[in-house]
Amino acid sequence: MKWFLVCFKKYTTFAGRAQRMEYWMFMLICALVTMAAFVLMSTVGFLMNGSRAVGYIAMVVYSLLITFSLVAILPTLAVSVRRLHDTGRSGWWWFINFIPIVGPLVFLVFMLQDSEADENAYGPNPRQQT
Repeated sequence: MKWFLVCFKKYTTFAGRAQRMEYWMFMLICALVTMAAFVLMSTVGFLMNGSRAVGYIAMVVYSLLITFSLVAILPTLAVSVRRLHDTGRSGWWWFINFIPIVGPLVFLVFMLQDSEADENAYGPNPRQQT
């Protein structure tokens, strides 16, 4: 949870570097929140089949999910750019995601790579600072 809060505290910080752990813990918690919302909507829909309350509950959960997604866009982009910096790449490499099929795979490889060992153009290695 610490890494998730760090990303939200640095939600507009595109400078610097982010460790793999920071990036992947943030992405994991975002995925878990999204999956929990979908499970909740499915469960409520299954248990209250045909009930008018189902529509209202599903609508509230769906609205919360949309709100969470909108709130998490900027921190996700910021931590992704900082993670690219950690591997020695410019944040502009984030736009490779728009190339169908190949782009997201290349981006995934970038996110899985280890940090540059020493200080690079984007700052000191965050692993050595902690």
